[in-house]
Amino acid sequence: MNKQKLIAWRELKPEVPAHARIANVDLVIIRWPDAEEVSVLYGRCQHRGALMVDGSVGDEKLTCRLHGSTYRYRSGKNIHYPGADLRRFSAWIEEGAVWVDADEIAEWEQSNPQKYQRDAYQGDYADFKGSDDEPHVKAIQALAADGLEKVGHHGAMAAMGVPGRTLPKWDDIQILTAQLHRPPLLDDEPVDTRVTIGSRSRSPWLWISRCSFRT
Repeated sequence: MNKQKLIAWRELKPEVPAHARIANVDLVIIRWPDAEEVSVLYGRCQHRGALMVDGSVGDEKLTCRLHGSTYRYRSGKNIHYPGADLRRFSAWIEEGAVWVDADEIAEWEQSNPQKYQRDAYQGDYADFKGSDDEPHVKAIQALAADGLEKVGHHGAMAAMGVPGRTLPKWDDIQILTAQLHRPPLLDDEPVDTRVTIGSRSRSPWLWISRCSFRT
C-alpha cells in the first residue's frame, strides 16, 4: 500500500465537494454530514467528463451542474443510469487528515487512462466524448485549439459530389419569422410606451371590445 494524504480533515465542510488528483486521476472528496466519514470518488462525470467538484450536493446526492447526472455520494452509484457509476476508492481519516491508497488509484488508471493534458488548450475541461446532438463540437474545438493550421487558410473544403449528409441542411440556418417582419429598433430610438385600451384605441391589437373598467 502506498498511503497518501489528500487533505486535512478540518479543511472539509460537510457536503461541500473538494478536489484532489492522484496518478493523473481527478478525485472528488465529500465529508458526510452525520458521521466522521468521507467518500473519495472518481472526480469526473461519466456522461461528458465534467469535474464533479463543480457539482452540487444535497440529500446525499452529488449532481453534475453540466447536464444533471446524479450520483449517491456515499457509494458513487448513478441514480438514473445503473452501471454509469463513479468509482469509490478506499479512504480513511487518520492523524487529522484524509488518506487514500495511491496504488489502488494508479492501478485503476491503467484500465481507465485519463487523456487530459493539463497545460494544453481546454486542459481540465476537454470533452472527449461529445454527443450526437452536438455533431460539430469536435470541429469547433479543433479550430479553437489550432486555428486553420491543420485545415488550410481557406478552412474546411470538399469537392462537388460529396454525400448529401455532409452538406448544410436547412436546420443549420435558423431563421426566426419575427426577424423577417421588420428590423429591430436601435438602442437610442425613442419609443412611445403609452397604452390605450378600449374602443378608441388606434391600434387594433390593443382594442378590447365590450370591456368596461369600474372602480
